Amino acid sequence: MPKKDWIGDRISEELQKLLSLISEKCNSLGYKAYIVGGAVRDMLLGVELSDIDITVVGDAQRLAGAFNDCHGCVVKTYPSFKTVTLDTGGLGIIDIVTARREIYNYPAALPEVYPSSLYDDLYRRDFSINAMAVSLKNPQLIDYFDGYGDLCNRLIKVLHCNSFVDDPTRILRAIRLEKRYNFRMDIKTERLMMACIKEEYPRRLSNERILAELELILTEPQRTSMLSRMQEVGLWQMLFGGSSVPSSTCRKLDRILNGGRNVLLFSVLALLEDIKEEKLLEVFSRYKTFYKKLERFRDRERSLGLEMKDKPLGRGLLYKMFAETDPEILKYLCAIAPTEHYKKNVRTYMQEIKDFMFYIDGNTLESFGVAPGPQYRVLLEGAKTQIVEDKITDIDGQLKLLKEMVQKGEYNVWELT
Repeated sequence: MPKKDWIGDRISEELQKLLSLISEKCNSLGYKAYIVGGAVRDMLLGVELSDIDITVVGDAQRLAGAFNDCHGCVVKTYPSFKTVTLDTGGLGIIDIVTARREIYNYPAALPEVYPSSLYDDLYRRDFSINAMAVSLKNPQLIDYFDGYGDLCNRLIKVLHCNSFVDDPTRILRAIRLEKRYNFRMDIKTERLMMACIKEEYPRRLSNERILAELELILTEPQRTSMLSRMQEVGLWQMLFGGSSVPSSTCRKLDRILNGGRNVLLFSVLALLEDIKEEKLLEVFSRYKTFYKKLERFRDRERSLGLEMKDKPLGRGLLYKMFAETDPEILKYLCAIAPTEHYKKNVRTYMQEIKDFMFYIDGNTLESFGVAPGPQYRVLLEGAKTQIVEDKITDIDGQLKLLKEMVQKGEYNVWELT
């Protein structure tokens, strides 16, 4: 059961000093400041903090000028949102907002925002477990909606009946919290979620808002179960048509997580590669450049027909397979490799062949009397393949091999057995 008493030990001494400074600045202006939302939830659960949200009953913008001496923080202000962001470097991000109430003029709309009280600011939030606060001045839990009780009972509960209608992205957040903490929605919340999906309110969300939530899901350790939950309640199908997430994709996602590195990019590529839905491509449009690079590699892989997953390939064949492939795509292929042979082939290319130094080019062919034309690429690629295979690292050896090919008239695609 989470601890209800104030958990100052969950915050580092250096961060506590910074929060005290913020509190002092607020007091000097007659404002009240509170840690709110997910940070309070995670402190009660004993989860390590990353970023902190602070709500100020006052004017957050007016505070911005007082932060020049905040331990070297980088201060960014967003006047239209009445928000200040402090980038503390190693201590994380602190977002400071003016306490507000929100009005939604229609389902899935962006809200109109008005300055208000702490109660209204907490009431506008998604779930009771995210609607608790702790005063910076007097560090005691403020809990108008029994978020602590729901935390103890491992429940996710909306604060009012229109919560999902106002903001259908809350469905994605509820699913994420369910699987991250092994919680569950209470009966009323789940019923409201299903009613929102039945009325297709999530369809009204912009691609940008859907993408923001999916990116958060794809960086979670439990993302495959989150995607399965989306399918279970009909949200995935409603957002993306008749598609579903194949079990083979889920296996890829598990491999990617275990492999570390660029989890988000690789997870997106795995989805786009296996689910050919136009809407999915629209939502993940910012990743299209990498996806096109992956498609080009897959075309080459199919055309060569090499069994990379079954056995180690020779150096020349690895060069033919992977030459000019984007480094991030190589890392992706290594992360999702279905067998150790496949992974070893990718790693061998990355470690031993990718940066191989060549001393031959079109100018070399011209100096040998070869007229410019399509044969340039055939000759050069054939020569480079053999050079890599034979580990010819000196300029004289590479020139000799290319010259012999020209003299023999070997203009067909160079093949290795």
